[in-house]
Amino acid sequence: MYDSPKLRGYTFSHAPDDFRVWWDKVTQKHELSDGSIRQYVKGYLLKFKLSWKSNWLTQDDYSNIVAMYNETSGMAFYPRPDMYPALTYTVQLTNDFNLTFWNDILETNDQQGYQGDLEGECLYVTATATTWA
Repeated sequence: MYDSPKLRGYTFSHAPDDFRVWWDKVTQKHELSDGSIRQYVKGYLLKFKLSWKSNWLTQDDYSNIVAMYNETSGMAFYPRPDMYPALTYTVQLTNDFNLTFWNDILETNDQQGYQGDLEGECLYVTATATTWA
């Protein structure tokens, strides 16, 4: 069973072809007077990428994504809403709007939809990185 991610309370009609979530370490480096480098780990920043290539997005998905890009404050992101319903992060979208119309002329049912990516990151740095399956 696929546990599809939720963004801004919306579950996409088709699961992403590629769904990646990872933690980036946030560090700060200082050069000391003796020439050595001191590095401080400030925490971890959650990042994600959702991609649709062959699992196309519907017109309803497209309209909801437009609303997400117009969101000026953070939105809720549930990486695994079925397995971990309490695990949520406040995120913002970070990539340019790149959804393009797609028409599968080779198929007999003429499937139409949108392809593209959504990338985002958490609005805050956490002290520790959490794990989920």
